[in-house]
Amino acid sequence: MELLQLKYFRDAAISENFSQVAEKYYVPQSSISHTISRLEDELGVKLFTRNGRKVRLNEAGKAFYEEIDAALAKIEKGVRRVKDLKHNTVRLSMVQGTVAMIPLIAEFQKQNPDVEITFANPSDRLKGNLFFDLRIGTKPSASEKNCSSMPLFVERILIAVPASHPLAKKKALTIDDIRGIPVIGLYPNSGMYNLMNAYFVQNEYAPEIKVESENHNTVAQFVKGGYGIAFYPEISWSAVGTDGIASLPFADFDGKRTVYIFWPNDYPKSEATDKFIEFAVEWFKKGR
Repeated sequence: MELLQLKYFRDAAISENFSQVAEKYYVPQSSISHTISRLEDELGVKLFTRNGRKVRLNEAGKAFYEEIDAALAKIEKGVRRVKDLKHNTVRLSMVQGTVAMIPLIAEFQKQNPDVEITFANPSDRLKGNLFFDLRIGTKPSASEKNCSSMPLFVERILIAVPASHPLAKKKALTIDDIRGIPVIGLYPNSGMYNLMNAYFVQNEYAPEIKVESENHNTVAQFVKGGYGIAFYPEISWSAVGTDGIASLPFADFDGKRTVYIFWPNDYPKSEATDKFIEFAVEWFKKGR
């Protein structure tokens, strides 16, 4: 059984069209038909139902496709890993702390122009693509259970209030100070939402959630506009414009969170990855 046979089969299973597969690999259609026929002979079972020039994946083909697709995905992941090691690439997945990481990444690339930084999209997690060299976040996700980690920084959770609000003159705030004031919050199940909710549950208080947004700049704009108050992490959201906002600590809540850097244990780190980890840890040690 050859790797090329399996690739031809996977693409044919997806398209159910041998002509399209032939066009993709720049070979005659007869080569695709012959290769898949040899695969069927080797397996001792037909994978496609043929009706003239039309083909349909049968039950045996569907079962074989599920296994082969997963196996080929793993092989292709291994190929990407080897290529990335060779080409000095670090793939980052940033779940939290993105704003704080941007100047760090820019300076790292300035000092290490030979290292290429690429980024995993948030939608990759929804698609089941969990490939990354390093992930920045506050706690292990399902994809990070087989990861090692190191803390990057600890940050306070502050309360943002409009600069024109009477509360802006205080040094710190309590639950009694903010009772009755609408809250601008993040979407449920985010880390910041859970911290905020824990504080309110602890004080048996259910605030009016005026707006929910997943974008911290949007949250800041609503606070500046006088629509309510917001909880935000001091370092991760450090790039948010502070004009029109007063940032105050809690007097009755030790709100903090730790942001970590994670790396998978199922394959060795590259030299570039080790270099980035060391750089990131030192960056935050210096309080940048």
